[in-house]
Amino acid sequence: MPDKGMYIWQVANLLGGNAKDIAEALNAANIRRADIKVSQAQNIYKYWRNASQIENVTIEWLEIFRQHFSGKVMGWGFCNGYDPAGEGRIAAEQVARLGLDYYGFNVETTFERQPSAAQRASDMMVEFRKGAPDVEAMWVSWPLWKNPSTGGRWHYDEVARNGMLYCQFSQPMIYWPDSGATNAKYWLENSIKQWRELVSDKPIIPVGRLYTGDGGVCTPEGIIGFGEDVRQKYKLFGESWYRMGTGLAKVDWWKAMSDLPAFTVGPPQQVVPVPVWRNEITLWAKKMGYEGPWPAPEKVNGTTPTEG
Repeated sequence: MPDKGMYIWQVANLLGGNAKDIAEALNAANIRRADIKVSQAQNIYKYWRNASQIENVTIEWLEIFRQHFSGKVMGWGFCNGYDPAGEGRIAAEQVARLGLDYYGFNVETTFERQPSAAQRASDMMVEFRKGAPDVEAMWVSWPLWKNPSTGGRWHYDEVARNGMLYCQFSQPMIYWPDSGATNAKYWLENSIKQWRELVSDKPIIPVGRLYTGDGGVCTPEGIIGFGEDVRQKYKLFGESWYRMGTGLAKVDWWKAMSDLPAFTVGPPQQVVPVPVWRNEITLWAKKMGYEGPWPAPEKVNGTTPTEG
């Protein structure tokens, strides 16, 4: 693990919501990790269907799904940063309630525009780790932090840096613009470079385009080019695709994605760096009222964790 994944949004709108059919479709496509939305901000994810609000994933539905699916399940939630502690708390609660194998924190514009957004990222993850200390997590965010041509800033990498101190994997959402293999490969290359230079050297599990929109067009050539470079050029340990509903609607897209094999080699076991633990213990002690003297915070991957 984490292997080949597939993002799933609203399960009721997929194959009639039938857990067995969804699982078998994923198995046939060599998918070994289902990335299913379970949270929205600080709440369980629910949506309106047939004039009533329904919970996207129930315990009963997931039990049937697991009986037929040959892989793992990652829950994910969209985080807006208004209540970071609440977002971390609901993530941990959903992990425990649903028995999730992984959790993904989807952080985009709304979150990074909040005051002290980097500190909010730390607050969210600290709260998550209180309830889910051992569950592997992914930070799901932008493909690029700056313009690959001019170097101009696009997004706030310090938010992701703080979040990644508590996560095992990064998931850049590489929904390349325009179409074709050349664009898919170019964005994958620059995304890996920028994440490793600016955010973290932890394993990258990129998310590829399986829909048309947001300035880009999905094509079989783009899917194949992206998937081949993930496996052969960069030798990553996994990938994911966004998303199942739009993928199933296009036979040629689904076939191109399905023909990409699952991964045979998993990521190495990660050890939390000593400076991370030392800094976290120091910050905790300060909040509890213990007095110094305190050593200067140590840098991890070239950045100092934000003190709060």
